Amino acid sequence: MATKKTINLALQGGGSHGAFAWGVLDRLLEDERIGIEGVVGTSAGAMNAAVLAYGLSIGGNAGARERLREFWTRVGQVAATSPLQPSWLDRATSPGSMDQSPMWLWFDAMTRFLSPYQFNPLNNHPLRDVLLEVVDFERLRRESTVKLFTCAANVLTGRIRVFECREMCIEAVLASACLPFMFQAVEVAGERNGVKVEGFAALPTLTRANALRQRAEFYNSLTANCTSTIVRHVSSLVPGRVPFSYRWLLPGYADRLAYDLGLIDTDVAYDSLRVRFRITDAARAVGDGAGFSARIRAGLMR
Repeated sequence: MATKKTINLALQGGGSHGAFAWGVLDRLLEDERIGIEGVVGTSAGAMNAAVLAYGLSIGGNAGARERLREFWTRVGQVAATSPLQPSWLDRATSPGSMDQSPMWLWFDAMTRFLSPYQFNPLNNHPLRDVLLEVVDFERLRRESTVKLFTCAANVLTGRIRVFECREMCIEAVLASACLPFMFQAVEVAGERNGVKVEGFAALPTLTRANALRQRAEFYNSLTANCTSTIVRHVSSLVPGRVPFSYRWLLPGYADRLAYDLGLIDTDVAYDSLRVRFRITDAARAVGDGAGFSARIRAGLMR
């Protein structure tokens, strides 16, 4: 009998990429010549990793295939009952998109200026119950035959936190898959000082930039002005740091709000700061010239 080829897997996140990865994993598990020694995952990859490791531990390759199929079937069933569905126009012109869905447009707008602590105060997470139905985490910690790791980012420091199999729990998986604009940060039992960890915590700006690259958006005062975008990022990292205020809906008042909250230097009088950091004249002088961003800041107080 041929010797098994032992492999280790790193599973990425990205929503639908997780479903695609399920198909790849199913094909690997179908091949008895391959043995899986260890697996690490982030976001959707963390869910696949936990389900895969549990299935392998209780039923070998066949058990892993069965558990992965059960998990993604349940995810599909939950998604089918969600109010966020493609409209008839989406189905006709752009299958897989929800660009014309009224509920999606409303949801997208709400998450742009409300943090999860406001928009989702009960912290509902539809995948929690699905994972608990498929994976017995206590048994996984006790009997796992696979080296399992999931990764999340500490919401306070931005540093990566790696959870090993001996400490694996539902919170460790949900923390890795915690989208900062949808879910509250996940507190993992056993962490010093109740440290909160949240997937993508260190990457909201890049995530936002990539989304804008895929689809441009119109500037508007209520959901997508320069200040509300910054507030959204701050709120995802430090919930409640910027309370709701008309001043971040009206950017002309945002500097005073930032000063009052201590988000900018308060050792200098507010009126003096406004004078020192005024860039209007510099912007007019530079016009459309090269290096606009750097040139309008030249000489500003550091």
